[in-house]
Amino acid sequence: MGGVRCDLIDRHFVCQDNILVLGRSDHLSVAIQGNSWSTFRLENYRLCYTLKANLMQKQEERDKNAEVPRQADKSHLRKDLLSPAEAKEEYRRRLTNVLPDLPALVLVVIMGGLGAALGRLWHLDIGETEFTSAVSTLSIWLVICLGSLGATVTVFLLAKTDTSKLIHCSLIAILSGMAGPYLVTKALSTVLSVNPNLVKVNAAITVVKSTTDTLERAIQTSTAEANPQKIIDVFDQTAQATTSYLSVVKGASGKEKQQALATSKQQLQDTLKALDAAATISPRQSLPLLAKVATEAKDAGVPEIAQGAQKIIDTNPAVRSAAETAAKSGKVYFITPEELTDTALHELHDRIKARFPLADLQPAVHPTRRMDAGLEVVYYRDAPLDKQIAEDLSKLVTEYLKVYKIAPNTPSVRKGSPDQPTAPFQFDIHIGPDVTSKLISNLNAGTPGLPLGPPR
Repeated sequence: MGGVRCDLIDRHFVCQDNILVLGRSDHLSVAIQGNSWSTFRLENYRLCYTLKANLMQKQEERDKNAEVPRQADKSHLRKDLLSPAEAKEEYRRRLTNVLPDLPALVLVVIMGGLGAALGRLWHLDIGETEFTSAVSTLSIWLVICLGSLGATVTVFLLAKTDTSKLIHCSLIAILSGMAGPYLVTKALSTVLSVNPNLVKVNAAITVVKSTTDTLERAIQTSTAEANPQKIIDVFDQTAQATTSYLSVVKGASGKEKQQALATSKQQLQDTLKALDAAATISPRQSLPLLAKVATEAKDAGVPEIAQGAQKIIDTNPAVRSAAETAAKSGKVYFITPEELTDTALHELHDRIKARFPLADLQPAVHPTRRMDAGLEVVYYRDAPLDKQIAEDLSKLVTEYLKVYKIAPNTPSVRKGSPDQPTAPFQFDIHIGPDVTSKLISNLNAGTPGLPLGPPR
């Protein structure tokens, strides 16, 4: 702290530090910035007043510090801010640039949806199997939307096609629309880290439920008998959806398979009940579909469903009759060593006729080459019904041999390669030399057989 001296000069006092003092003859008024006026008594024209020497300096520093934020605030303002008139003009300019693209956008959306619809109509499979199968289960309207989205992204973002050339945009949109559902589904599964197998399983069981509900409603309508074709069509859709689901489950991993079967077991049981009820209306068309369901369920490791489908074939009177009628033109050959003749096989012939009354039994064939041991049944047509009949024949022959206490090692059923362009409706029963020798020995010993009749 220091003293500030003020000297009287022409009735004004000029003080140090540029503090102006205005005074009269006997009093002095001192003006200090930021403070009110103060009046002091003069003594000998001298004024001694203690002031803070740095008062003015600190005030100046505060003023400078306050000025800096104001300048900083001004520096943060965007230099490209437009006035209302300029903003309005810029909006008009951008709108003018967008308007020429609107016709192309509308055209691309329409053509992309059209391409997706054509892809579904023509059953085009584009991309990996796990995604194409998932796309095939989607609704047609969802497929059209995905196709439009894929076409829009392709034309405007990827290809960046000249929108003034509408024909080019249309062609690219149709082609990209066909692949749009697959591409969008794959992109979503990649971004969201979705397992494609789970997507397929969930989509497949959803279709099974939807077709089952449709089949149940069709059965309950009063026009079911008057319009059996509708039942046949819905039955086909339901059976195909079920086999598709079982095929997807077969390709899933162990954990995914267990999870899928745990959540879908009840739905599959409900589907079998609906198929059983509808099979009576169209048994002939239902038979091969039920056989296919049984085969797929067995291959997928779902024995409950396989047994349920087979039970419909065995217990539903209409389907059972259709199965017997289906075998009316099927030829059955016995391929055996020379020792086993038709006379020795007459009891087995009777059993086959009891199971398949219209089966065309052929004379036994004795090949010159040495035959393999065991029992084998061969079918030739790639049809689920033929495989089912071959399995029934294998079971029938095995039961017959058990009467004579003969148990063939692992009887097999397989599809053979036909010698002609068109596969015949034919079944070959191969009885090996080991089985033949035991059978002839027991026949000569007079071992009695079971009573003839339909197998249990």
